[in-house]
Amino acid sequence: MRAPDWDTRLAAFIEARRNTPFAWGSHDCAMFAGDAVIAITGRDPFAAWRGTYDCEETGSLVQGGAPLSLIVDGALRTFGAAPVPPEMAQRGDVVMLMLGNAETCGVCLGGSVAAPGLDRLRFAKPSAIVKAWAI
Repeated sequence: MRAPDWDTRLAAFIEARRNTPFAWGSHDCAMFAGDAVIAITGRDPFAAWRGTYDCEETGSLVQGGAPLSLIVDGALRTFGAAPVPPEMAQRGDVVMLMLGNAETCGVCLGGSVAAPGLDRLRFAKPSAIVKAWAI
């Protein structure tokens, strides 16, 4: 499922996005996680969402009132990603983590987790992971 050079691709992706500000529909947590998966596998688990929203309100409409973690879980399972215990998340896996009081999507980098912040990527400890999917 992962490209042979996935680790190099993931590192380049993280570096390219390091200073990218948050933007609904293009650099929010779901699109960031999806873009990371594209870098790793060449396939998009969230293709059905792309271009369907550009603000929090339309993003909520796309979710149909369901919690983000439920929507992400369904899309990733359809993609073929299996849920794993949070403590088993590996580099390149998609995760849900707590940043402050908000649950958000991110990508496990091994010793840290990356997720979009308002003005640049934010990095958290793996202990912030509450759900994970093996990519």
